[in-house]
Amino acid sequence: MKTMIAFEWHRWYRSKFVWGLALMALTLPILFFWFSQVGMSQYRRRLIVEINTQETTLSAMVPTYQALSKNTDLPRPERQNAKKTLSLTYSILDALQEQHHAITRRQSPQYITAVLKQNAQTRKLSNTDQPPLIVDAHVLAAQKEQFQHLQQTNGAFEDLHYTLQSAGFLLNWQQLLARPITIFLAVAVVSTLWITAL
Repeated sequence: MKTMIAFEWHRWYRSKFVWGLALMALTLPILFFWFSQVGMSQYRRRLIVEINTQETTLSAMVPTYQALSKNTDLPRPERQNAKKTLSLTYSILDALQEQHHAITRRQSPQYITAVLKQNAQTRKLSNTDQPPLIVDAHVLAAQKEQFQHLQQTNGAFEDLHYTLQSAGFLLNWQQLLARPITIFLAVAVVSTLWITAL
């Protein structure tokens, strides 16, 4: 039995079958890591586009509320409400800028803190008499819960399908290996290597 195993091992070694398997085992994780990097870069770009859109929308509202807050013809409660709305809008714009900086510098904790700050200010803004933004309260509550969980667990703001965090990365790697197409390709490659060895 030992002689047979030694013979097979020697035959595999000389036919480069083992080297082919080792190369495949090295290439697959590198490709997976590269695809994850590309996916995360695209995800960050999408986040920045969304932030820029929100900043543009809010910035367009600022002159209107500045004019309302300074208009002496309006009743005092309306002017105070405009000032409150303007103050909250500035706070949200600050939080959006913090998110933008955190994404470009890849600082997850700062991004999560800025999102929670924006969430709190948006909820206050939606409670004003004339909210400039219409945001679903359930969406805000779900976002707050999600980011508080990330903050408590030191998580990242990454897309779960492309995350480079160790737990998510390993889970995605296992899911990739369990897919039928992956199993088919692995069998095809191993079969080719085996036939080449023979």
